[in-house]
Amino acid sequence: MVLGAAVQCTDKETYINAILTLDESCQNELMVLIEKILSKRSTSQHLEETNSNLSTSFEHLIKNSPFKSGTQFPKQESHEKTLLVKLEELENENQVFTHKVNDLTQENDVLKTKLNELSQEGEKKDQEIRQMMQDREKTLEKVNHDNYPKL
Repeated sequence: MVLGAAVQCTDKETYINAILTLDESCQNELMVLIEKILSKRSTSQHLEETNSNLSTSFEHLIKNSPFKSGTQFPKQESHEKTLLVKLEELENENQVFTHKVNDLTQENDVLKTKLNELSQEGEKKDQEIRQMMQDREKTLEKVNHDNYPKL
């Protein structure tokens, strides 16, 4: 109800922010005031007067609020503490994951190096095999030529 009345006025952002900074008892007082004003007035002219009255009431309530600007509400403090704990946990997890990524990157680099070495070694062996095959063919040709002379 309080928010409904505040949303109808021209300075609604100011009033909504002010309402949210009040403690529950001040918000209840404000609700009673708004209900009285809204039940007596319904024209747009009266809404402007209501706007002025609300402004005065808000100022009074904010001045009398036990929470001054810069002071945090207990629920907000608790929520912030929870968020800070969660942030610290996430930062720790991030460090662990970063360390794992670095370890895996190093391991990957070592494995790439071994793969390249094995690949080069395999190419050398392939070349040796091709050379041996050529030498075998030459030897077979020579043996065939020596054993079976041309007629």
